[in-house]
Amino acid sequence: MSGRISSRHRRAEFTCEWATKRVNDFARGKNSLLVLSGKEYSGKSVLAGWIAERISNTRGRLGHDVIFFDVDPALKEQVHPVSIAKGVALQAFDRLVGDEQFYRALCSVIHADTEGKRPHELAELLWVALDKALSKLDKTMLIVDGCEVLGEDEQYSLLNRLAGLTSKHTNLKTIAVSRPLTKAPPRHTKVWTIEKEDTLRDIQSFAHERLSDYPSLQALPHSQIHEFAERIATASNGSFAWADVAIEVVAQEKTLTNISKTMDGLPKNLKELINRLVSTVDLSNKDARASLAWMLAAQRPLLLDEVKNLFQIDCSALQITERFNDPEEDVRQACGGLVSVTDGILRFRSLAIRHHLLELAASVKDFSNSSKNAFPFHIAEAPYDICLRSLAYIKLVLDRTYPIAVEFLTQEQLIEVFSEHSFLEYSARYWMVHFRSSPMHQYPKEHKLTGTFKSCLPDVVSLARIEGTCLRAQYDLHESCDLLLLCVKLRRMVFGEETQSVLQTTINLAMTRQRLLNQDTNVYYYEAFKLSRKLFSEESEISLICARQYIDSVKTMIKTTEIEETLTYITEVQRRQYGVSHDTTIFYMRRLAEYYLAIKETTKASNLYIELYEVMASKYGYHHTETESVYHKLTTAATKEQLAQISKKQQTSAEKTLDVDDTRRMTSTKDLVNQYEQEKDVEKAEEVMVNYWREISEKSRTSRDVKVQEQQVDVTMEYVQFLQRQNRKEEATTILNGLYLELEKSTSYSDTKISWIQRIGNELKSMGSTSASRGVFSYLWSYYRSTGQQTTKEAQTVAKSLSESASSTVTTTSSTDEQVDILREILETNTLTSQTVDQTTINTAQQLISAYSRQERHEEIIEVTRDVLQRAWPSVLTGQKDTRLTQSFSSEMVSIAQKLATSYMRLSYVEEASTVMYGIFAAHYQTVYRHNDALNIYQSLYETLVSVYGATHQQTISVTYEKADYELKQNRRKQALASYEMIYSSLKDSKSETCSKEAIHAAQSMCSIYEKEQNWKAAQSVYHVLWQTFLQKGQEYNLGIEFVDKVFDRYLYILENKTSVDFATRRQLALDYRQTRIKYYGQENERTISATLKLAQLNEKDEKYKADAIAMYEAILSSNKSTAASMFSVAATARRRLAHLYSEMSVTHERAQNLYIDEFEVVRNKSGVSHPDALFWLGLLVTCLKKRNTQQDSKAATERLQGVSTEILLQENDTSRLYEASESNITSLKGKTLTRRSFTFVVGFEEGISGGQFSVIMSELMTESILVTTFNKQKKSNASFDVILSTGNRLRVSLKNKGRQDYTTVEKEIFEIFMDKVVGKNSQIDNSAARQFFDIVLAELDKDSHDLNVLRVTLDAVTRAFNENQFSRGYSLAFIADKYMHHFDGFRSQSKIELALQICLRLSGRGTRKTGDKDIEQKMSQLSGALLQEVLQAAKAIRFSLISLPLSDLNLLVGILGQTKNYTDLEWILHDLWSARHSQTSWPATTVVAIGRRLVECRFSMGERSSALDLLEDICYNLRRVWGPLDKTTVEMEQLRSQMYTSLGQHTRAMGVHEDILAHLTSDELDMDQVTGKEEADIAVRHVQQLRLAFLKNGAKWPRDKDEGVYDELYHIVAEQVSDQDAWRNAKVEDVNKWGAAVKSFKDDGSGAWRGVPEGQWEFMADDGKYKHINAMKRRSARYSSGYFVNGTNGKSNGAAVSRDDVIAAPTGKKDAAVTKGEFVNIQGTRPVQVNGS
Repeated sequence: MSGRISSRHRRAEFTCEWATKRVNDFARGKNSLLVLSGKEYSGKSVLAGWIAERISNTRGRLGHDVIFFDVDPALKEQVHPVSIAKGVALQAFDRLVGDEQFYRALCSVIHADTEGKRPHELAELLWVALDKALSKLDKTMLIVDGCEVLGEDEQYSLLNRLAGLTSKHTNLKTIAVSRPLTKAPPRHTKVWTIEKEDTLRDIQSFAHERLSDYPSLQALPHSQIHEFAERIATASNGSFAWADVAIEVVAQEKTLTNISKTMDGLPKNLKELINRLVSTVDLSNKDARASLAWMLAAQRPLLLDEVKNLFQIDCSALQITERFNDPEEDVRQACGGLVSVTDGILRFRSLAIRHHLLELAASVKDFSNSSKNAFPFHIAEAPYDICLRSLAYIKLVLDRTYPIAVEFLTQEQLIEVFSEHSFLEYSARYWMVHFRSSPMHQYPKEHKLTGTFKSCLPDVVSLARIEGTCLRAQYDLHESCDLLLLCVKLRRMVFGEETQSVLQTTINLAMTRQRLLNQDTNVYYYEAFKLSRKLFSEESEISLICARQYIDSVKTMIKTTEIEETLTYITEVQRRQYGVSHDTTIFYMRRLAEYYLAIKETTKASNLYIELYEVMASKYGYHHTETESVYHKLTTAATKEQLAQISKKQQTSAEKTLDVDDTRRMTSTKDLVNQYEQEKDVEKAEEVMVNYWREISEKSRTSRDVKVQEQQVDVTMEYVQFLQRQNRKEEATTILNGLYLELEKSTSYSDTKISWIQRIGNELKSMGSTSASRGVFSYLWSYYRSTGQQTTKEAQTVAKSLSESASSTVTTTSSTDEQVDILREILETNTLTSQTVDQTTINTAQQLISAYSRQERHEEIIEVTRDVLQRAWPSVLTGQKDTRLTQSFSSEMVSIAQKLATSYMRLSYVEEASTVMYGIFAAHYQTVYRHNDALNIYQSLYETLVSVYGATHQQTISVTYEKADYELKQNRRKQALASYEMIYSSLKDSKSETCSKEAIHAAQSMCSIYEKEQNWKAAQSVYHVLWQTFLQKGQEYNLGIEFVDKVFDRYLYILENKTSVDFATRRQLALDYRQTRIKYYGQENERTISATLKLAQLNEKDEKYKADAIAMYEAILSSNKSTAASMFSVAATARRRLAHLYSEMSVTHERAQNLYIDEFEVVRNKSGVSHPDALFWLGLLVTCLKKRNTQQDSKAATERLQGVSTEILLQENDTSRLYEASESNITSLKGKTLTRRSFTFVVGFEEGISGGQFSVIMSELMTESILVTTFNKQKKSNASFDVILSTGNRLRVSLKNKGRQDYTTVEKEIFEIFMDKVVGKNSQIDNSAARQFFDIVLAELDKDSHDLNVLRVTLDAVTRAFNENQFSRGYSLAFIADKYMHHFDGFRSQSKIELALQICLRLSGRGTRKTGDKDIEQKMSQLSGALLQEVLQAAKAIRFSLISLPLSDLNLLVGILGQTKNYTDLEWILHDLWSARHSQTSWPATTVVAIGRRLVECRFSMGERSSALDLLEDICYNLRRVWGPLDKTTVEMEQLRSQMYTSLGQHTRAMGVHEDILAHLTSDELDMDQVTGKEEADIAVRHVQQLRLAFLKNGAKWPRDKDEGVYDELYHIVAEQVSDQDAWRNAKVEDVNKWGAAVKSFKDDGSGAWRGVPEGQWEFMADDGKYKHINAMKRRSARYSSGYFVNGTNGKSNGAAVSRDDVIAAPTGKKDAAVTKGEFVNIQGTRPVQVNGS
């Protein structure tokens, strides 16, 4: 179509020049959009073309790059807004090649097309893309011609779009060419209307040029032509179309007079003028009618070559009639001036003529073609005719063949086929469009197809391939789908449902619809899939592809027959072709399982997932991500029983293959435990849990990896949760406590370790184990304290937990000093971190107050209560009247205040007690004082006194004290401290580090304030001065004991707990204090004893003073006779510390022993033998006795321990105490019967003895206990063998790994059970073989897939036994293996099937030595057959395709089945082998034929004679065509066919077989290189004799359609041909005319009939030697192209090789057939094509 624009808009010379100024003005002006308007045929398009040419050739300021687009109404596909946008975008892209942004924008438009966007949406996207690109162009002028063709609405939409672009891009000017607008144009648009005056001279020039071109007018003078041109221009009224038609009318006149006369009579109306021109054409002329019809109906202007082809087509006769005339001349003569031909393109002379003819044709109301009508045909007849001719043309010329395919043709293929036939492209692209415009199209009713249409429509795949490719690129996707759907319907109506062209068109529709990305399920792929299964073989490639594409299009799995059927088909085909383990098979099995899961058919889903699970496990291993993904699916789909079985396999594999710290191992364990719990099998669940706990604990013990240790904590927590679910709280507490103690013993601290202990504490707390949790939180608090982290959030959380856990013990008499100290620290830390109190603070304070009250420690009570009250109710401490309580904790505050007042009173602090009580009493009253005025007066007085008397004057000191005390009472602590400091600093002696007596009160007050503010350094400094004042001037100042006690207690407390001071300083302080107490009270006074205790405790901390400490403790105990409660506490502390020192310093004298015994008995009687204090004293006693190292003392220690241990086991129920007791009682408990409760005690013993780890020892002990219990229970309940074997072996391995010799006892029990359950009482079994197999089982039992490993090792053992002539042993091993597998799901896996088949082969004597013993050989054969049958049943059950096995093994397998006459299974295997021949490209053709033969023989043997003969006939037919009728294999197969006919008594058919062979022997087509003369004679002898035998068996009767003469003639031709061969002469073959005489003496001995496959010859793989099969297809006259025979012409070249696929090809639609007569199949076996003749 090159030159289309120029041929449409031919411009006369010197026209359009009048527009130069206007164009220049627009080019340089401010307006960016120009609408070039004019009435119809006013020359707008010619002017637009001239402007484009002029502007593009202009340089300088007026020059622009021009993008020109012309909307041609004759190109129907172009009359759409998207065509304009597309045309402009493509021209812009030519100028912006390399612009990535514009490229991506265009790509997004293409993507939108694939998403199914409509044309107007695509146009919008294209304009958006252009908007981004136009700014990157140089100065550009966009010219769009033909806007009015779009219609009014689209035209104005386009103008608005152009206006928007030009206003946005200053480099762009636009000219839109249109007819006069009916609405206002967009703003800032310049409208230029073409008037008739503008074009008058142009029309004159046009007319002059046209008139000059006519040969008949060229003789006229130039002036005359000029005159005529002026007259036409004047009369045209500005219409170029009128002038053009007028010239055509005038030019037909032959004389000047007629021309002038005609010109005078021309009608002014254009339609009338065109009618006059039409009248000059003979519309009754067939060529004229046809040409005009085709031009009116054509989707684009036709080429002359296309018109010529249209003329030549005879639709009725369906042939092409050659026309030798010039098509241009024919058209011009037929249509006259109505048409023009330019550059080989046929057009109407003007659009006006086309429009007028369309109106005339539309006015015809019927199809009568009556002469009364205004036009010779109905408008609908035109598309009908061109549609028929297009189809007829295609049918007659399209000789290319394309196979059915799920893909479009390439552009190169299209160009190649279109170049061969000039009208093919138009026909293929538009025939369906013309049909849609014809009367046959009756949508939505059924189409009315004519007989001619039916006969013209080609039933070929090639057309479908071509039209599908064209439509894909020619229309938008929705339109393409509509047209393809029409094609499908038409082909179905004409050819029926089941044709290949229908299939290909359906595939085209599916592929096109697939490009609509947002579409739902593509049902057309399903239709194609169904149809292809009917047309081709069940496993054809086309069927499989369509099925896959259909499933891939399914976005939502809903319950439909189509989805299930398709997925099932794909899965089964993939399974047969590639095996179940192939990736594609697995993929679609998953899809099918997911489908079943989605539609709630869980049974089917679970069965598939189970099979997938086994496949994945075999392919990747049980713990590959692929396998585990299927396993997780099973957790939702499988039944409880199925899931339990799978979970056990998963766990068994995990235990054998995964590292214990692999997270998958933990996941698997948890899954199995949960499964057992759901089954209520708690014992099994615990066994699994404990076993894993044991392994991870052992790994943690030997590994420093923090992740492993953390995993141990996680597993322990899981086990604790399990125990809690079983309501076994005590055991759970024990486990947690043991884990804590393990972590506690670790010498290193870490954040991770602390977080683990925190978890343990929280868990114990949630379980209500207060005592245990208290110890954990105490440890945590010690950690935070030692690292200075008391104020952290984590520490405060621990403090809160500790406070809560301590509440139940501190309030009782069982609290310890350590617990009280921890609570005190918590409280003090809380004071540092918060200025308020919370519930934890209150609880802690109350617990401390309670503990201190029992010990009469009132000083501590005062400190605790004041600390709390200072933050929550400070006014109660000052005696103020304003002592209002806070709303929160009011009752608790009152209680604490009362405790404070009580302690004040006990210590004789009457004034302070009164103040507090007054505060409590006045809590609800308020009084207002003028405190500020009083303080101001004090301050003024102080300043006056200092100025008059000085700072140290007695009067000044007195006023300052009054001021400081008043400030302190008003809780003005800072001012009071400042006042006291003035007194203290004024009266302090810096040299002696003492102060005057008057300053002591100030110093004490300062210390009190410093402590409250926790300014410990300042407090220490002042206390030091006070202590030095006492030492140096105590007697002078008369400082009493109360002063000493108070200063010492606070001073020592600060030194020990709040500051860092050397040991010597602290000891000296304690020593001085004790001397002071002795001085005031004497040696044995209670207060002196308390001071002695403090000094002794300090002495303990230094090695050189420990002896002094012992002496002091002994002195305390010997001199303390007081019965006061406080002295009991002192004595208890002294005894405990003394005991510790005795033990540490190895003191073993009687005093130490007696001390230990006395204290042990006291605690034992009071709190029980398992109390920690009792165990403490017992431990010291035993240690003391052992250190004496005498037999008597050692015996005493042992007896004491045994007695206590027994007492603890029998009486104690608290597991945490049991563990604590075990730590103090390290010995064995032989002969005792232990319960689970007592395990804790035993574990503690062993931990102490061996230095082991609690978790490891406890888990091992529990594992052994569980295994023993379970094993015994299973034996008693007669559980299944696999269960007993598993449990027993785990127990055996556990004992053996511990070095316990009793494992042999367990092993013996297992062997006895094995013999009973597996071997039975079979006396033929070799006992040594049984033991050998049992040892194999034990060796493999702990490995993954142990049953598979057992089978593999057994195969090696059987092979070895046979090769060593130990046939009885080998037989026994195979027998036991078969029985053993029954306990482990038989042979239901691919790997087990493969191994079992190898065992079968060995038993049948294949691959090993053969036995000479008939008895053992018979037993082996029977076992082989029985085992083989089991294996094949298993293969069928799991749908395992045996095709995946090596062909050599399958060959042997076929031999065994044939030998044992197991025809059912043999037929199944041979059928699969035969079906797989296309996909198994490595199989030789001879092997494939041999497989086919064995399948025939098998079916015949099992009674399926008809099926066997059908297959045999088809194989023979194919062999004759491919290898030739006299090929060795062909003759053998024909011989087999004859034998089977004979066996069935079909003697006439048997005669036909031999007759055909002899006829081929004499055929002219015989290749002499195929058979030698000797072979030819052998064939002749054998088949003449067999023909005679068949004749006699048929009662000496010839076939009905033949007589003796036919055979006699055949005989003599054969005889003559081979008469020179010895074989023929020696055979002395009887003449045909003598055969009848032998009938009387003939006795049928069964010869000639098939007698079955000889024994031992069922195998199909045989050595074909060096025999060469020739290419017999070269003799055929059929045309051979791309692997097909078509239409019987142009055969394949001589000598061309025949592929293996030609030999093994099978027809479609017929089970197992090789090739049916009249068909041949391509290499994929997917496209049968009819062949003329055979």
